[in-house]
Amino acid sequence: MKYAPWALADAARVCLAYGTEYQRSDATERDLLEILTAYSSLKEPTLHGTDEPTVRLRDFMMRLGGEQGAWQAPEFNSLARTAALYLHTPFPEHRQPRCMAPGWDTEVFGCPLPDYVGTAQLLWGCALFNAGRFDPAIFDGPDGEKFNRAISRETVLRVIEQHFATDVATVKATERQTVDSLGSVAGGKAAQLRRFTYNPLLGSPAVTGFGPGLLCPSPRLVRRKATPAGINHTGREHFGIGFLRQVHDADRERPAGSGRRSGRDRRQTGSRLPTGQHHRGPDRRAQPGIRPHSGRPAAPGADRHP
Repeated sequence: MKYAPWALADAARVCLAYGTEYQRSDATERDLLEILTAYSSLKEPTLHGTDEPTVRLRDFMMRLGGEQGAWQAPEFNSLARTAALYLHTPFPEHRQPRCMAPGWDTEVFGCPLPDYVGTAQLLWGCALFNAGRFDPAIFDGPDGEKFNRAISRETVLRVIEQHFATDVATVKATERQTVDSLGSVAGGKAAQLRRFTYNPLLGSPAVTGFGPGLLCPSPRLVRRKATPAGINHTGREHFGIGFLRQVHDADRERPAGSGRRSGRDRRQTGSRLPTGQHHRGPDRRAQPGIRPHSGRPAAPGADRHP
């Protein structure tokens, strides 16, 4: 696969965190291919260590699976699991929820969970079909009323601002924190291991400062925010580790069949957006509702998807 999504996400991370705008010509398709080739050519330290061959192979496969496995999960099935796990799985009666009490989703996301998932779908869909870009002016276009009936413009912009948007300065700062935290880990500064560390775009996959609206260098990271993995991370940031324990308890002790949903439930929660031409590009005549920061991409093509 020439444009592997995990390699593109890391390329976007490196360009944003370490790129410079000074004395640089516009990047080309060849530049992107050379970046991805360099990524694929990185030496894998676990394969060239001193452990037994079986141990080295095990460590290599575990690391490779951790890098690539999350990108290969079925897209719409993952979103359906969000509804099944967090909306349609009753909390065990003999346990008292401390985090997942009624209204927990509005407390965490600033809106009900279905609206949060719908916002992620809108941002993801627009990014896929508009070269990684989302412009709030889409609400002023021909399909704007359809979107507004599903989720209000105010809700979409507020949720994006709180949970999806970032800027280059924040990406650089987060990357520095990651590098500094690895300094206390034995072998943590090995350059070959950088691609396995935290990617700032996992937490905030939409970047301001690259023209109207937002740029999503890796659209799949937008969708990931609405999957159980993304919900767990956001919930943990808000409530702490207790949130993960309660999710585990609810999933482990749910009655057989309680996670199944009807077709009507799937339509209402798993896919909040209207069908039809909802991926059409935004109407550029209207003014965007998100104020961009200054800056421009360090390399193009990171918004590609296979």
